[in-house]
Amino acid sequence: MRSLDHFRTKLKLFFISMLMAVAIAGCSNGGNALYYVALGDSLSVGVQQDPATGEDVPTDEGYADVIYAALLPTFPELQLVKLGCPGETTVSMVNGGVCDNYSTGNQLGDAVDFLLDHQDEILLVTLDIGANDVLQSDCLTLPAEEQQACFTALFQSVGSNLGLINSTLFAAADGEYPVVGMNYYNTFLNAWLLGPMGQAIAMVTAVLQQQFNTLVLGEAYGEFGFPVADVAATFQSNNFTTLVPFPLPPPNDMVPINVALICQWTYLCPSPLTGLTPDIHPNATGYQMIGNTFLAVINPLLGL
Repeated sequence: MRSLDHFRTKLKLFFISMLMAVAIAGCSNGGNALYYVALGDSLSVGVQQDPATGEDVPTDEGYADVIYAALLPTFPELQLVKLGCPGETTVSMVNGGVCDNYSTGNQLGDAVDFLLDHQDEILLVTLDIGANDVLQSDCLTLPAEEQQACFTALFQSVGSNLGLINSTLFAAADGEYPVVGMNYYNTFLNAWLLGPMGQAIAMVTAVLQQQFNTLVLGEAYGEFGFPVADVAATFQSNNFTTLVPFPLPPPNDMVPINVALICQWTYLCPSPLTGLTPDIHPNATGYQMIGNTFLAVINPLLGL
């Protein structure tokens, strides 16, 4: 009897261990690949300014890398797929013409192909797009009386294009995984350091940026239920009220916090000693902050 009881005990422990192994395998996706797909412009591929040459180069320190590193311990099979394109606009994301490495001819086509080919293996999609549409426009160079009409038409165009992009991603996702967008910080805030004229530019563009983030990006993402990482809030882009110390002689020894943060987290305020020109891209710290902003949205969606 004792040997029989011993056998039964060992058999019971064996089955318990097998059930635990199956449960663990289920939580880790059964050893199959799991993908986080990052779409968008230069920010999605972590572009930074090379301090040695001043050139823009993709890095593994972008916000997508921050998100990936944070999720990897929970999802050890996770792989990061960057399909973004530096210089991409909402037009070129659909039609191509900027990056020539897409088999379908454009980023959206390649993204849809990948998402459909791995429908059951996608954990997350992030998207940032639209900033280059504004930065590459000539609206700010027009006479003041023509600028409003120019921006109105531009914003309508971006909203329409982004609506097409989002509807395509919405159909591909089919509710199986989250698609998370982001808004943008103000790349003109460094003008504040140039004096009264620059300060006027910083404040006018802050109004335009808020309109773009809210009325264009917010509505386009919201139409399809895509949550938005509020990067503008993280950068305090509209906060001209809070003054903080800044390492320049008066009158720039105290500046608005949005100006200080844009200088600390991007390459927009290079020291004259470096010989570098202002660059709109975040540095590693800036990308970390953007990644953290995304994660504040993503983690609840994934039950983390």
